Amino acid sequence: MKARRSRTGSARYVAIQIVLGVFASSPARAQSWSAAASMSTTRYWHTATLLDDGTVLVAGGRSGSSVAASAEIYDPSTDSWSTTGSMSSPRYLHTATLLAEGYVLVTGGYRATSGDNVLSSAEYYDPSLQSWVPVDDMQFARAAHTATLLPSGAVLVAGGRAQSSLPVEISETWSSVDGWTAAGALVTPRFNHAAAAFSGGVLITGGNTVTSWEMTSETSDGAGWSSAPSMSMRRALHVATVLADGRVLVSGGENFGTPTPSAEIYDGSWTVTGSLSGRRASHAAALLYDGTVLACGGENFIGTARVRTAELYDPSAQTWSSVDDMLSARATHTATLLLDGRVLVTGGVSSAGQLSTAELYAGPAPGGGAVATR
Repeated sequence: MKARRSRTGSARYVAIQIVLGVFASSPARAQSWSAAASMSTTRYWHTATLLDDGTVLVAGGRSGSSVAASAEIYDPSTDSWSTTGSMSSPRYLHTATLLAEGYVLVTGGYRATSGDNVLSSAEYYDPSLQSWVPVDDMQFARAAHTATLLPSGAVLVAGGRAQSSLPVEISETWSSVDGWTAAGALVTPRFNHAAAAFSGGVLITGGNTVTSWEMTSETSDGAGWSSAPSMSMRRALHVATVLADGRVLVSGGENFGTPTPSAEIYDGSWTVTGSLSGRRASHAAALLYDGTVLACGGENFIGTARVRTAELYDPSAQTWSSVDDMLSARATHTATLLLDGRVLVTGGVSSAGQLSTAELYAGPAPGGGAVATR
């Protein structure tokens, strides 16, 4: 893969600096959702990635009775979707990671709903070509895994479920220079876990083993794994969000099939923080430009009861506050912070079935400006 010039002057870089900077007091917020244009097809367990130019790449997912290889681009400036090149393989419960060069690396996932369906393949999307480029296969096929960008520019892939249904023990890193390299065995192999960048490395939390739910966590610098303190409870299908000060907020998830409202924060040790207003698993969350965290949707009873509710976490007050409900109840959806401060929510499943719809949350604009609107 050819290297590109650094885009440190790009809008994406500026936006990231704003998020990680020192925040002024939170501005007044219009707690509102608005409909966005719908995708070309229903999708859940798909990925959504903010590109350097401010558009959003959505790829793969379950769709109808099959699995999608298709991808499409959302343009916030025109509220429109356009199809782009399809992946070389259909996939869901895969990962998508924005690289420093502006490409998007996609790894693993399931290519079908049954049979020999776990993928080891990987490919990256080149926005300038609007097409996908294959890279070497991972050393281990995996789905329901995580992929996290390291400060070196490499991507650390961890855990996941193998074709045998056993969790994958060995993690691996990918870079455009070295390709795939083994990155050590997990202390506890797992899938359906969450990962977040932490202190120059990666923190992974919870997830499923063969017969259980995990409360353990572990950290890696990309070369090996070490045990970290355990969370206060077991959880899988939860969300881990990096806060502006580098701490990690873990919210919701399910414990032996029962969703939880609990949340906790990791800064080298775990501290229980304010609970969500209701139980959530398979929900989505996004860090907003004022440092608060939006959590939306999910399931409050696994497999049946999807919710429309949304709420904000305030790290200074350590509490959640409800905002307006989404237009549609949904779970296994995505939530992506746009450059103007709005949050794009796409797809998922509701009690009525699979969704192609999308909606926008009016979050605070970068730099402490007014609430973003269409």
